[in-house]
Amino acid sequence: MKGVFLFLCLLGTGNMIMAQGVTRYVPRPDRQYVSVFADLNQNMTAMGGPGTNKSRVAPFVRLGFQYRYQFTPGFFLAGGVAIGNGNFAYRYRKTYAPTSDTTYAKGELGSGGLSVLVFEPHIEVGKVMTYGGKHQITISAGVSLPMYLPRISSISDTTYSTTVLSTKERVRFGTTETISINNDGKHFGVGNANLYLGYKRLNYNALTNKLGLGLIFSYSFYTSNAGLAVSRSYNVSYKYEMGNAAVQKLTYASFGIRLTYDLL
Repeated sequence: MKGVFLFLCLLGTGNMIMAQGVTRYVPRPDRQYVSVFADLNQNMTAMGGPGTNKSRVAPFVRLGFQYRYQFTPGFFLAGGVAIGNGNFAYRYRKTYAPTSDTTYAKGELGSGGLSVLVFEPHIEVGKVMTYGGKHQITISAGVSLPMYLPRISSISDTTYSTTVLSTKERVRFGTTETISINNDGKHFGVGNANLYLGYKRLNYNALTNKLGLGLIFSYSFYTSNAGLAVSRSYNVSYKYEMGNAAVQKLTYASFGIRLTYDLL
């Protein structure tokens, strides 16, 4: 959030020192554009198959720059890089209810998650449409590779709880959550499919000719090397595992807003 605020302040300062006389939007004759952008997104971590934990919404931020080449007035190819946090949140069977009216214990969900630094290169193709010389709509689709920068080699955390069964027997349980990121050449990141829909108000003033606002949607289509959060529950008293492990892949199913500013 601080990064987005700083980005907005810099844009405001730039607008104050701009010459006020030039407001007409003129496409660049060399068809090359360079812009910076800031994203504020909400991630609903994608599910990872049978036994997966339940996802929760988690905000994350990206700051980056992009180069765009306009092949025609309408069609372009663009690529860029961004850095920010990857935020993944979910709920998993963390503890067991303190009492049970049967001889079985009932699991209770608890919160889990991880926020890590991410580097994300991307490439996209798109179309620019201008209406009435005032309104510019941009639609683009592409792919990106958000890569986790930290290396987390199977860190674990165990939560213990005790349940009193209907037989008055006290049984102790433990749930261990293990996270693996960027270790042994695996779990380094995912492949995302991205869709962007943007708007720019032209020929109003010098700032609006450069400033764009849009919606960005992403979904992880390649997850073979996604980071993993694995939770396993054990009956500590009788030394056996409670069912199968639940696996959460640290992936994306996200939506958010993107603010762009053309440097060139």
